Amino acid sequence: AIDMLRAIARGTFLAKKPSGRLAQEETDVQKLFLLTQFRERLLEVERDGDDGTTTREAVANRVLEESTRCTSLERKEKVRKSIQTQLTTIGLDLMGRTGDVSETVTTNMNTVQPSEAIENEEGLFFSKPAPVGTVVSLYPGIVYAKEALRFLKGFPNVAKENAFLLARFDDTVVDAKPWEEERRRSSSNNNTSGSNSSDSSSTSGGDNNIQSRGWPGFPLREDFEEEKVIGALKKEWVEKLPPWLEKLSRPELHAKIKKACLDVSTELLVQAEKHPLAFAHKANHPPHDKTPNVMICMHDYDVNEGAREALRMMNMDTEDPQKLERMAHFVRAAIPNVYLSNDIRDYERFDASTSARSKSLLKIVSSFAAGSIFDDPNEKAKDLNEAQMVDIVMKAAPTIALVATRDIGANEELFLDYRLSSHVERPDWYVPVDEDAEKRRWS
Repeated sequence: AIDMLRAIARGTFLAKKPSGRLAQEETDVQKLFLLTQFRERLLEVERDGDDGTTTREAVANRVLEESTRCTSLERKEKVRKSIQTQLTTIGLDLMGRTGDVSETVTTNMNTVQPSEAIENEEGLFFSKPAPVGTVVSLYPGIVYAKEALRFLKGFPNVAKENAFLLARFDDTVVDAKPWEEERRRSSSNNNTSGSNSSDSSSTSGGDNNIQSRGWPGFPLREDFEEEKVIGALKKEWVEKLPPWLEKLSRPELHAKIKKACLDVSTELLVQAEKHPLAFAHKANHPPHDKTPNVMICMHDYDVNEGAREALRMMNMDTEDPQKLERMAHFVRAAIPNVYLSNDIRDYERFDASTSARSKSLLKIVSSFAAGSIFDDPNEKAKDLNEAQMVDIVMKAAPTIALVATRDIGANEELFLDYRLSSHVERPDWYVPVDEDAEKRRWS
């Protein structure tokens, strides 16, 4: 009841995910469990100096047996830990372990070049062999919370001029267009990316006429034109509402949240050309004679956990506050995403130290009894300085990883099942890979 009241106060409503979507999400987690655990068991065999007697089939059987003993929550946690560790390692390699991204020496990287399977299209390639279960690319850009989608340019017709939007199972949406625009701008200026921005085209028919000659900025929709619709309400209707209801119907992005997002996005996204794996938005859907070799994995990167794990990898003190803070910036650089929500409490769920306190039942009941459940959710932001706000936004690191569904060869093109919704008209080139999975995903 309290959640429902809070949702009403925010102008949204709560609804359970359709059973079909839940089923598909669990199916994906099951597959990711098999892929990532198979990879980890093979690595264990190599570390133990196996003489070759342990076959891949034996390892696979061991993983299948383990899967039958795990609950769905246990499988999900094992996938989370595997992806978390891989991303932490990427963060260390990316920063060259010195803090200077220009010193990156990792040979694991994506390249964008003409597709080998689709005529007149760019494709995404992986530079070296990668075993099944490996994170081979990341989907970059701004991650919009469900309630913040109204800030997307062109809302509610957000996909009309943006071919780089990707939805996660939790209803957040990742917008890679700013990242792609920066990539093309850098390619045009430096001519070092292997593709010419003047004749390049997006993997899904995006706008090729990029005019930007500088960082395009944080693409927030701040102004509402008079003739436009605000949600389901016209502006003239909204102005006749009581002030408190008008505010709910026509929200503004909180100034401190916006400033912090700008700072974080500037720090992370201007490095578009330097992040070796932030090109998942360039992966093509497989044509009729190809099959996917990667799949999507939704992941919320835990910055604090990643910092401690990185220090352990380097045999350093995991309790030293200064080392933890410095390492947190190292590993956070692996996540080429900025999270946008208009509720500061939404950011706190990414920080275990604050989310535990905010979920206290006693605190919720007390807030309801005092009537503060309807207060401004960003009231506490008034007491936070700029550095504290940036820290909160930095620790919110949701992303989407592409995980190899089989062994990837050196310089092999990556193909991803787009799973386009069956509720809208799909392009002629689209060939469904698994129509049942599509129906469950968009049910």
